This record gives sequence, C-alpha cells and structure tokens, in this order.
Amino acid sequence: MPWWNRKLWSLRHDLRTAYNRSLLRSPEAELEYRLIKSKYQQDLRSHKRASWKDFCSANFNGDISER
Repeated sequence: MPWWNRKLWSLRHDLRTAYNRSLLRSPEAELEYRLIKSKYQQDLRSHKRASWKDFCSANFNGDISER
C-alpha cells in the first residue's frame, strides 16, 4: 500500500492500545479512544487521498487524449 507509512502505523498502534484500555469501561479511556480513532481516520483518509492524487497525476504513457 503506497499510502501506508510509519506515522499511520504508530497511530494504529496507539489506537489499539487505547481500545484495549477502553474495554475497562472508564469514561476517560473511552474518550481517549474516540479522540485517537478520529485522528487516525482523518490521517488515513488524507494519506489515501494524497496517494490517489499522486497516482492520477502520474503520466505513465503520455497524455490520454493522444489516443
């Protein structure tokens, strides 16, 4: 996956840790989990979108309109 990087790996690790803590049913742990999950999802979408734009803007075989 070209969009996967070290930052996303780290956020996913933090997310899993926060999820396991949230299973203890403490309100603080659940809030922390939700905040980390939101940040992870935002960054994931952002990296995927940037990767897709890079892929679409790559000129592999010349201009498509030349065909």
